[in-house]
Amino acid sequence: LNGQIDVVEALLNVRGHMLIQPNTHDTVLHAAISSQQPEIVLLILRAFTHLIQSKNVDGSTPLHWASQCGNLNVVKLLMEYAYEEDLITLIEDASTRFSYRFVADVNALDSKCRTALYLAVANSHFDVVKYLLE
Repeated sequence: LNGQIDVVEALLNVRGHMLIQPNTHDTVLHAAISSQQPEIVLLILRAFTHLIQSKNVDGSTPLHWASQCGNLNVVKLLMEYAYEEDLITLIEDASTRFSYRFVADVNALDSKCRTALYLAVANSHFDVVKYLLE
């Protein structure tokens, strides 16, 4: 995608495009995140919001990829996007005094038991680390 927003917009209008790569299960959202362009990520999120919950064959979610790539604006976009209510998971503690709502689970593990936070730390993306800890 290489940051070419006009190309992405044109591709979104083509019928029969591929959302998920059949071998790796990488999605167009994974590819958009790799572009490091928040505008492209936003285009894909608007068109295919449900892909935020996808995992590839390595168990990597879009948040894993964004944290590994280290673009804070992309991470923020994934975490703060106005998702539809049916994509939001609610977790309450046993006392029901505390609840946690999320779409992109910051504690999700990939196939090597790494979280998004781990990947941000391992790749020295300290602004992403700080954001994920807040």
